[in-house]
Amino acid sequence: KLDWKNADLELLPQTRRLGRDYLTTPRLSRVQELNWWRVSRGYWGGLVTVYEDLLRRHRGQEKGADALKPNLPTISARLLHAYGNRLKWDQFRYGPIEPTFWAAIGDVYLAALQAKQAQKPLHLYPGSGGETTVEREYLKTLLFHASSMDNLSPLEIEIAERVIAHLMPAFTLVAESAPDNVYWVDPAKPLPPTRLARLPEVTATLRFFATRNALTSLASLQRSVEVSGALPAAVNFGGQYSPRVVLPVLEHLAACWAPKPPMRHHARHQVKSRLAVVPGLPAIMLNLAGRSPEPDNTEAWVVDDVSQGGMGATVPMVGKDWLRVGALVGLQPDGGRNWLIGLVRRLARESETSCTVGLETISKSPRAIVADGGGLQTEAVLLEPLAADQDVRLL
Repeated sequence: KLDWKNADLELLPQTRRLGRDYLTTPRLSRVQELNWWRVSRGYWGGLVTVYEDLLRRHRGQEKGADALKPNLPTISARLLHAYGNRLKWDQFRYGPIEPTFWAAIGDVYLAALQAKQAQKPLHLYPGSGGETTVEREYLKTLLFHASSMDNLSPLEIEIAERVIAHLMPAFTLVAESAPDNVYWVDPAKPLPPTRLARLPEVTATLRFFATRNALTSLASLQRSVEVSGALPAAVNFGGQYSPRVVLPVLEHLAACWAPKPPMRHHARHQVKSRLAVVPGLPAIMLNLAGRSPEPDNTEAWVVDDVSQGGMGATVPMVGKDWLRVGALVGLQPDGGRNWLIGLVRRLARESETSCTVGLETISKSPRAIVADGGGLQTEAVLLEPLAADQDVRLL
């Protein structure tokens, strides 16, 4: 009895508006943020359930299944679109992404492929603009994951997803390996897309995708923004954003899609040690100045690896309202008296109670100072020692 063709049209505009407000509303309380996240994520999860049920009815040849047959490509494409949006909302909170997700979307794609419907052009929704296909919706989700969203803030994740959608005509999913292939995926296995460091086990369902054509279009888009100082009207970024917000996202995508992956500047060494962590500039300044911070303001993290430029750590998620990509932290190695200053550059939730964090060290010898700006006394943190005729960085 479900009118599936209009099942999500009534709430879709409100859901998109709520998503925009979620990303752009300043000083959103953590409780409100979580409630909005649950509503939006729940909407796309609900659509997944609706369209999965329709496909299950067809495969099981239940009553009314024949009436669904002409619409199977649209149902499959909408299902993959809903899966992709659910993945995006999960990524706003940095996961975790279960292996069953990749098996589920792979199953939808392979069924469409077997029915010779994977590349059939269709309109996802009435009045939705350009055409899409089941294969394109599947590939868009693969590209989203392959673009290292754990290095971006939620707003940057949204912008990146919009750029990927705009450039989708430049991407293709193929069965044959070629020199310019960058990623591979096997839809029959519960595995995410993976960089092609070496040829994986060859199966009938193995697929590859290249990024060279999209890189050319991305570079052109980046130059246009840099030269004009404005965002092109041809690209729907989902909002009116400053080029200063968009350009780092374009640079990030270019690095992820490059034929050679971004290389680490410094070797990483495996360790296991504890680390005292204080979040935010006020707490950092109190510790550097030798003043007593709030007793419950210091956290204990476990360091997994270190390099000259940073470290990776396992972090409990309980009570981490402040933890996000870009967060500023003070770091004190176990048993030491010195403090370091770091920035959270990567965040991946492994479960509801723990996550892994990648930290960039921006200072190994910070000092609390009082700066005199023409009579205005300002507390600050000096990130490197003073030197004659040299610029210095301040927090």
